[in-house]
Amino acid sequence: MGTLASLSELDLSSTWINELPDTVNKSSLLRVLKIDSTFVRKLPPAIWKLKRLEELHASGCRSLEGKIPRQIKMLSALRVLKLGYSRICGLSYSIFGLPNLQTFDLLHCDQLHEASELPSSLISLSVSSKLMDRIPNISSLVKLGELFLGKGSQEPMLPIQNKIEEKECTLQLGSLSELKILQLSVLKIKLLSIRLHYL
Repeated sequence: MGTLASLSELDLSSTWINELPDTVNKSSLLRVLKIDSTFVRKLPPAIWKLKRLEELHASGCRSLEGKIPRQIKMLSALRVLKLGYSRICGLSYSIFGLPNLQTFDLLHCDQLHEASELPSSLISLSVSSKLMDRIPNISSLVKLGELFLGKGSQEPMLPIQNKIEEKECTLQLGSLSELKILQLSVLKIKLLSIRLHYL
């Protein structure tokens, strides 16, 4: 790939790559990186040096697994992080340290157990997983305008694994005065602690 030092956007979506070349960190002006629907297995250390990166798209990467590395906090300019339809199983507390993150997509991440410590800068949050046994604490996300919460994909799973259906959930919406879009899919909501006509 070479150095491509002036590159600002790189789209490798739907290619057969399973890893990014180390030279990607030479593209210091890179703002947008798209690796959707590739065979990438992990987020490579090379990207942590992309200080200007604003968008990271890795949806549909079925081989992408494990926890989001704590080094992600080095991407302080990141505004968009999309990891939907991957095998991500956990979040690092470093996610909380992304001061500019506005869009966070974890739809159909069916290995994810919980999504906690989310940054207050979020405007759009999408989370669904068949293994998630508690819904995220969103009470501090005062800028949130869009919220989607669901139980995960429609693929069959053993009943013992489908924990989110076994528990009732309490959803705190009282502080979300900016919320415009609310979508709850197949969740047993016990309490909506706000009168919906105020939204």
